[in-house]
Amino acid sequence: MEWLTESQGCEHVGRSSDTLQRWRRTGDITAYPQGPGRLMYRRTDLESVVQLQQLRYRERPLLGRPRAMS
Repeated sequence: MEWLTESQGCEHVGRSSDTLQRWRRTGDITAYPQGPGRLMYRRTDLESVVQLQQLRYRERPLLGRPRAMS
């Protein structure tokens, strides 16, 4: 099992620390405290949540009017 710091996790998935914080708040991912002010993530957890987010994006309802084709 490979562990990543928050900054390594952000770099690995190409997202900001705010995004990781939002994922923690919504329960999509768990961070494990490793000393004061330091969070660690499992690489596999980060990869799984990215797949989950991609699935949610593809399945989201498309709202609004369709654009005119030019």
